[in-house]
Amino acid sequence: MEHTHFIDKDPNKFEALVELQKEHIQSMKEEQVNTILDRFENAWYLKTNDFRNARELGYRQFVHSDNFDEFGNPNPSQIDVLAIKGIRDKQRTYLINLKNHARDLKIHKKEPNDDGMTIVRRINNVLKQLSDGYENIRRHYTSFERVDNPTALPQFSTSGDPSTMDEEEVESSTPYQKCLLYSLDQTYKSGYRRYKGQCCEEIRTIEGHRTRAWKPKFTIENFVYSLSQKDDDFAMWKNFTSRGNVYRDVVDNMNKCMDAQFPEITKRRHVWSFRNGVFVGKEWLPDHGVYDCRFYPYESAEFRCLDPTIIACKYFDQQFDDFSHVEKWQDIPTPFFDSVLKYQKFDDDVCDWAYVMGGRLCFDVGELDAWQVIPFYKGIARSGKSTLITKVFKKFYENEDVGTLSNNIEKKFGLSAIKDTFMFIAPEVKGDLALEQAEFQSMVSGEDVSVAVKNKTAVSIEWTTPGVLGGNEVPNWKDNSGSVLRRILTWNFAKQVKEADPQLDEKLNNELPIILLKCVRAYIDYSNKYRNKDIWNVVPEYFKKIQKQVAMVASSLHNFLESTLIKYDKDLFVPQKLFVQVFNQHCQANNLGRHKFTQDFYAGPFSSREIEVREEVVTYNGRTYPRQPVVYGLDVVDESLGFTDDY
Repeated sequence: MEHTHFIDKDPNKFEALVELQKEHIQSMKEEQVNTILDRFENAWYLKTNDFRNARELGYRQFVHSDNFDEFGNPNPSQIDVLAIKGIRDKQRTYLINLKNHARDLKIHKKEPNDDGMTIVRRINNVLKQLSDGYENIRRHYTSFERVDNPTALPQFSTSGDPSTMDEEEVESSTPYQKCLLYSLDQTYKSGYRRYKGQCCEEIRTIEGHRTRAWKPKFTIENFVYSLSQKDDDFAMWKNFTSRGNVYRDVVDNMNKCMDAQFPEITKRRHVWSFRNGVFVGKEWLPDHGVYDCRFYPYESAEFRCLDPTIIACKYFDQQFDDFSHVEKWQDIPTPFFDSVLKYQKFDDDVCDWAYVMGGRLCFDVGELDAWQVIPFYKGIARSGKSTLITKVFKKFYENEDVGTLSNNIEKKFGLSAIKDTFMFIAPEVKGDLALEQAEFQSMVSGEDVSVAVKNKTAVSIEWTTPGVLGGNEVPNWKDNSGSVLRRILTWNFAKQVKEADPQLDEKLNNELPIILLKCVRAYIDYSNKYRNKDIWNVVPEYFKKIQKQVAMVASSLHNFLESTLIKYDKDLFVPQKLFVQVFNQHCQANNLGRHKFTQDFYAGPFSSREIEVREEVVTYNGRTYPRQPVVYGLDVVDESLGFTDDY
């Protein structure tokens, strides 16, 4: 365990230990299983007939010898029931894995000593001793506390242990229970694990290396139906058809159960597997106090010691080059990805941020930064924006781990389809995007979002799924105080590709491992430098320029303030009533709608231009105006102003 290589800042060493023990158990031969079982039986007094051992069961196994007094009595102040429960759980998990392996070796019904005690019954007896030993201490400690601290509630309650079933209990089970046990046994023997309704098997390379990645083999439903062919196992077929809904109930249970024979796959979104090794996109370096990325070839000592709980999010059937000799990530060659960006005449620093935002899609929202932005590739058709989203970024993960936010997303239940994914894409955003503005803002900022699920109670979750937008229109949301525009980092794809490369998709796919590496390295680099800074104080001026262009469409007031009807100077001012008059004329002439000119409406656009509104008595163009709101820092041009007698 001390040689295990962890990548997390605070790794779960218990889970790693359980996985290592499980791998060790699965490599055991029959003789080793018997040796381990003998040790457990001796430790739990299953081979000595002494009532004192039964009376003191658990104390000698769970409590350290230093915590007994000279008369052999345990010291109550040194009894930690919670710690004892943890030890019990670890041993219980080990014994359950041992029992499953005995079934897999087909030795569970053997009687090594010809005494009627099968291996599975002997393991069950150890499990019962383990449970009774814990309960013995718990009951004594609860009784002691009842006197020592009479107002305290007991920490733990008692419950049965279903792991101790024996063959007689299995035989007396209902047909449904037999079908469920049989199905779980088959998944264990096949080495399958569960992921989103699928039975998955681990991918191995041609050389036999375990890649830490899993691929779907069957749906759980298809797997269960394949087990009960009447020509293969008529008895089991009878069990499955004993009533009409056995199949459905078994499938439903296997989709949700928490069982050691059919464990759930928990993918690491920062880990990818390739033909020649595993790429870890986020590894904590304690000596430097930062995160970085690393590549571990299958033949390396580091890979052999890698945390056994790590499961890659995707396997690429391609070689990986970590370009460890390249010091600056900008120098990693990605000619085909670059060609899409360079065709739009983007400057190098603007292209750099495309890689940074691509790498940011491989991390949870707010995981390594507080930027609160989402990339938006805006532009005309056939400009390459959708290619980057659907042919590059989407392929960082498996299809089932990438959600698609369509323009006509279902208002009530739409978010439920993308909340449990690693990334969402919205490649065709239009002005009438059905997503609520408040939900969009919370999603980008990583705030709490209420997600409605069909036939279930709505759940409130902290949004962690990153996304990327594409389209030729900005959604028609009200951006009164910059709440939308400050959350969108926009690249303007203004040039239509005249001579498209029909093989570009294939070229990008071949370049994908390098693009992934470059994006992750770019994001790790920039997040380490700028994680605590306002992103708008860091990005190139290009993005602020495009933000103003987008604001012309997204905000009527921004549109007006950028028009030729306004002139700026710190000494200029205009009565608000006259300003609103010209603003309404501009909106009517440009079909921008009518708006209530409130403080919430103008606060954002005014503050970004250092414009103030104060109530004063002023003389404007030779006319004195009584006390009223006055806009300072700008004026309207004379030609646009039609004076009236209305002060």
